[in-house]
Amino acid sequence: MLQPNLRSVLGDIAFTPEGEIIQDKFSVAQIKMNADGKNGKFTFVEN
Repeated sequence: MLQPNLRSVLGDIAFTPEGEIIQDKFSVAQIKMNADGKNGKFTFVEN
């Protein structure tokens, strides 16, 4: 698993010799809840 580079659906991923992940691209999402507090939707945060 600790290959120099790995292509995944998330983009290219690499690992340091200690096992830390190096990732070129990533997305962050948050949940925007409706006023009722029961329903919501994911929205992507610009990075």
